Amino acid sequence: MRTLITGVAGAGKTTIVSELRKRGYRAIDLDDCDVCIWVNKETGKEAVYNEGAGGVWIERHRWQVVVPKLIDLLDSFPETEDVFVGGKVASVQVDEIKKIFDRMYVLKPADAIIDQRLSKRTSNIVNFAKTKEEREALIRGRNKFEQTCIDCGMVPLDNQGTVQEILEEILC
Repeated sequence: MRTLITGVAGAGKTTIVSELRKRGYRAIDLDDCDVCIWVNKETGKEAVYNEGAGGVWIERHRWQVVVPKLIDLLDSFPETEDVFVGGKVASVQVDEIKKIFDRMYVLKPADAIIDQRLSKRTSNIVNFAKTKEEREALIRGRNKFEQTCIDCGMVPLDNQGTVQEILEEILC
């Protein structure tokens, strides 16, 4: 079974992937496997995020999956093996992405939790959304993304609680 766990930056995807790995599951973080790129929403051209790029930059770009690379990665595992994939997918890709996965979840913590996590996180090499302006831009756009995911059939998980509670829902 192939399971996608998505959400905006700071939603808890990396934490969930890390915990799944600790428990012995095959779990992939899309940020760490070279299958995602930044793209300018208007031109469609690849872009590079530089630390502190700003809220306007975030609103004009999207982090998206290079679908053929993701498919190749997933095909490298036996079909009988459960694989969990955590990572942000672009709203415009949700319909295409849903064809790849058997189960899909979108993590939905409160805005204040996202803000707090991003302001303090140290796991991101480029410090994405570390500035208040960038966090505010990201939070402004999250509802549209989450609703697109839900409309596509993803199960929303309001992860205000513990990692254990979220894992129970994903692993059931």
